[in-house]
Order: sequence, then structure tokens, then C-alpha cells
Amino acid sequence: MALISCWECGNKVSSLAEKCPKCGFEVIKDNREDAEVSSEKASVQKKLPNVSNISWMWGVGILVCVILAVWYATSYNSGLTTGVAKSVIERSDPFSRINVVDITRISIDGAGTSGIVMAVVSMPDNPNQTFPQEFYFTKYGSTWGLSR
Repeated sequence: MALISCWECGNKVSSLAEKCPKCGFEVIKDNREDAEVSSEKASVQKKLPNVSNISWMWGVGILVCVILAVWYATSYNSGLTTGVAKSVIERSDPFSRINVVDITRISIDGAGTSGIVMAVVSMPDNPNQTFPQEFYFTKYGSTWGLSR
């Protein structure tokens, strides 16, 4: 059963009714049959998924995957962080003559096994005088160390 519009007054009428309850206009049998067919089509359409919604969901899913891949690729540094680099540099000098003031850049190779750290360092005897220094790192197993 579906609601159809009355031809005379436009009131919504049941597809099974013979007359419009508002104006009394007789609902033609052909209109009732058309309404039944259209209600069957509507019920079938409700059961089928909307193609545009599925396309939209696939698009959102792909976009999320791309964003996650970019985030992972840009944030992945094989564990060589500024804290690790500072600790390795300061421990590498047996006489503790190097103080790391700042780590300005960490570059890791594609394999994640070696890298270059740009640091600003100072000496304990003159901590106000700083200078840039390049340090070459290599990954030994799961730990980082200075390259020899």
C-alpha cells in the first residue's frame, strides 16, 4: 500500500481506496495499480545499497589510507631521536668535552641504518661559544652509535 495524490484536490490517498476522503473524487483503478507497482519498486530500491554512498565510503577509506601512509613515512626515523643523538654524542667523548646545545637536523637513509645529525655544540671551558658540527651515525643492531 502506498499513498498517492488525488487528481482533484491533491490530498494524499491510500492506493487501496476507491474515493478521496476529502473531496470524494473517484480514484481510478489504473492509478491504484500504478501506485502498487511504484511502491514495490520503492521497496526494492530500499533494499539495494546506494551506489553513490558506497563510492563515497571507498573514497574516504582510500583518503584515510593515503594520509596514514604519508604520516608514517614522514615520522619514521628508525628510533634516532634528538634525545638519542644527544646522548650518543655526549657519551662518545671520554673526557666529556662536548656539550650538545641543540640538534638542528636528523637525516636518515632510506634503509634506516645510517644517518647524519647536525648539532650545535659547545665546550665546557667556554659554554658561550657554540659551533655547528656534523655527526655521522650508524645503527648497530637495535642501537645507534657514531660512525668510525
